[in-house]
Amino acid sequence: MERFPEGTLSYGLYILTACENGIPFGCIVNVAFQVTASPVKIAVSCSRDNFTHDKIKSCGAFGLTVLSESVDPALIRLFGFKSGRTVDKFEGIRWEKGEKTGVPILPEKGMTVLECRVTNAFDAGTHTLFVGEVENGKITDPSAKEITYRYYHKVLKGIAPKNAPTYTGKAHLKQP
Repeated sequence: MERFPEGTLSYGLYILTACENGIPFGCIVNVAFQVTASPVKIAVSCSRDNFTHDKIKSCGAFGLTVLSESVDPALIRLFGFKSGRTVDKFEGIRWEKGEKTGVPILPEKGMTVLECRVTNAFDAGTHTLFVGEVENGKITDPSAKEITYRYYHKVLKGIAPKNAPTYTGKAHLKQP
């Protein structure tokens, strides 16, 4: 079977966050979905190579900021193409400590923010699928339109970073 054609499925774009010893960490992910309604549980896919992955495992919680089409592409560059191992991604960015889990949330950067306590983690090879029960959340911009991965590629001309599940090894589109 040939490689799955890029752009066949569209996803959202999210900032996935975690905290360790009061220090915030985060990365861009493009797979997040609701898996149950009662209690509300969200699943996110995170590359094992992302520093945030290890922080989620150690703190047992994650934050999720749903990005909108009006997102500044520099925010995607920062959280999607740089590593928290070498860069403080939160320097100069206003964030809040989640009320229920303590994870960093970015209400001014997205249209919705969620705090989730990890209830399960599933090995998906290069990625881990974390399932978390939503402990707190709020809609921060009810009129915003959620950015899709297709919009990111077609309109913003973005590329998939190497840790994305959709990475093809081709950098034929310029970085946002």
